[in-house]
Amino acid sequence: MAALRTGDAPTGPGRGVPGSSSPSPPSSPSSPFSPSPAGDAPEPVAPEPSAAGSREQRAARHWARAQARRTASSLAAAYGAHPDVVSVLTEDERVVMIMHIRELSAWYVHRSMLGIRPETVLCHQDVCIGTAMLVATPVRLVGHGVPGLLAQAAAAAQEPYRLWDRVYDLAAPLEDGHGTLWQHRGGWAPDGVPLLVPYGRREPCRLPTVLRMAGSLEAAARLLPVLPAQHPPAPAH
Repeated sequence: MAALRTGDAPTGPGRGVPGSSSPSPPSSPSSPFSPSPAGDAPEPVAPEPSAAGSREQRAARHWARAQARRTASSLAAAYGAHPDVVSVLTEDERVVMIMHIRELSAWYVHRSMLGIRPETVLCHQDVCIGTAMLVATPVRLVGHGVPGLLAQAAAAAQEPYRLWDRVYDLAAPLEDGHGTLWQHRGGWAPDGVPLLVPYGRREPCRLPTVLRMAGSLEAAARLLPVLPAQHPPAPAH
């Protein structure tokens, strides 16, 4: 088995980790809010918000929080009995659904039902997190156990490559949602992404581009070897 290659960007402080934050950069000398070197220039003062603006902001936040509670209630009613669901809760104006994932196929179904695109998914330690907007409310799906399942899939592949929250075996033919077969002939883009070629053609295409154009890619089971049918021997004459 080849070593796992991945097209994911590294996750650092403040990226893909709930509750994390990166340190603020130092102020630039050219910034109007940087201290005056001689102390002779007055520092700018932020304008006071108007009363009307404050009322509108409070009303907007009140509506957003109420909408988040309604969305959370709807999701709890629809998913609450599912064995993968741990909890559905609100965080201010956002809904968070926490799941314990036991099969990758279940994770893909859940995030697809919530409208979460695979390129928005970030993985860190034992969780993968995807985000989407649902009924004007930000929804975060937290899948515990997904990275471990991805590691198992990579160990089972001959030439594993992980992109976002999927592992692809580049040694096997892949089939998209339209029935087109793709194969990796060893080509790589300058950024390290594998190039796939559709059967019967020569033009390579980057893996993320194939996914955006044709949907998900699965192992082409129809190209797996098929055992010949067993027939009873013909009677002797």
